[in-house]
Amino acid sequence: QTGRLYAGIAEGGVYFSTDGGSAWYYAGVTSRFPRVIVLKQSNGFLFSGADSDGVFRSTDRGWEWVQVNSGLGNTDARSLIVASSGDLLLGTRVGIYYSSNDGGNWNQASVVGTDLDVRCITEAMSGMFLAGTAGGRILRSTSDGRDWTDAAGNVTTHAVSSLLGISNRLILLGTLVDGIFSSSDSGRSWYQANEGLTNLSVRTLAFGVNGSVLAGTDSSGVFRTRQPLTSANEDGTPKSMSFSLLQNYPNPFNSATRIGYMLLHRSKLSLKVYNVLGQVVNTLFEGQQEAGYHEASWDGRNSAGVLLSSGVCYYRIEVVSNSGKAHSSIKKAILLK
Repeated sequence: QTGRLYAGIAEGGVYFSTDGGSAWYYAGVTSRFPRVIVLKQSNGFLFSGADSDGVFRSTDRGWEWVQVNSGLGNTDARSLIVASSGDLLLGTRVGIYYSSNDGGNWNQASVVGTDLDVRCITEAMSGMFLAGTAGGRILRSTSDGRDWTDAAGNVTTHAVSSLLGISNRLILLGTLVDGIFSSSDSGRSWYQANEGLTNLSVRTLAFGVNGSVLAGTDSSGVFRTRQPLTSANEDGTPKSMSFSLLQNYPNPFNSATRIGYMLLHRSKLSLKVYNVLGQVVNTLFEGQQEAGYHEASWDGRNSAGVLLSSGVCYYRIEVVSNSGKAHSSIKKAILLK
């Protein structure tokens, strides 16, 4: 709410601040662990989901809270969102529940499969929802959260901790072991996007200032994207840098290596290899490619087919955005004969 911050404290309930965090006041919700606090903009109600204690609701900006658990078959609240329709969607240890009357009554959604510990939910686009589970599954619903099916199977074997919808085409996923994944096709396929992320235990993803995205990690603090990701073209794709260049594998190499990269939308690009003097020795790809994961193989030879000497070389990708602005990224490879 305007001018207020809210914080959930383990075994301490919910607190709020009216001065940017200098002073905090107890707002109740005595619970073992309040996991999430959300605001319903249309009426100003606040909701808190808590371990073991289910859902609490406040109608007076957080001064007083009441439990609203009618219909919940499980009160281990893991995640909670307010949908664009105004409904509440709650992820629990045994599945997903929804409420159309501000928590007055809850109904259990239909979820396929056996991994039902839902750790996060997001409305990736109006009417299309994604959820992540403790076992690494990604679920999708196009029925206002009433029915859920597999979106992409198991993206990871570890818990999905956070989901963040950037635009109609771009979704980010945080995990507790494998870092961040990105999808540009409504969650059907996912590709790792960990460039610059030195801690792969990602607890939460959130929007920062000026369109940036923040990633909160275990023990290594918060990371921020170098480029804004929230501004979008007419087709919903980001205007900013929308690719990721991966480290070649194997590296060092002696016969062949693979260079992977991910495009978040259809792009014009070039992928070239350079020597230590900055001279182009080979062009691995140049042209247009569709969104998704791509891979180029290089055998250590120059454009004339001559095997290079052992040593350091560099590979660089340059991607041209729809506006005509070029963005690039470069990485080092080591050739051993």
